[in-house]
Amino acid sequence: MGTVSAVGINSDLGFNKLIHINTNNSIINVDLDLSLLSIKWHPFTESPDVKASFILAAKMAKAFYIRRILHDTTNLSYLSIDIHNWLLREIVPQFLSANVKKFARIVSEEPMAFLVSSKYFERIKANFAAQTDCKCELFTDYSTAMYWLNI
Repeated sequence: MGTVSAVGINSDLGFNKLIHINTNNSIINVDLDLSLLSIKWHPFTESPDVKASFILAAKMAKAFYIRRILHDTTNLSYLSIDIHNWLLREIVPQFLSANVKKFARIVSEEPMAFLVSSKYFERIKANFAAQTDCKCELFTDYSTAMYWLNI
């Protein structure tokens, strides 16, 4: 699946606990001090590891009591409808049970990619809103998403 490293960095601000996982198609980072899990996809076409990366991210969100998720899909070229439906059916409920409070998704500014992502994201947002107090927003740049997450 990829490489995993857990890092503790002692700084003047305290002890930061970081986990970094580099899979075949994504980078998953967890900052325990910020209660932030971020997922950034490498450019790829659909592969079996996509589901494994999503499952890992959902398990980590629950195991580490993550409250904020940053999902960067700017490099994600295409996911089939089957994968989208699987995410709604299998992964979104896991994030809901993890008690995530904020979910930010970064998408490409390319018009067609933005349109497809925003339509799909509305379904995710509706699922979160119906079952939890988690806030979900769509962004086209990293800094605005991080500001919204209060980071």
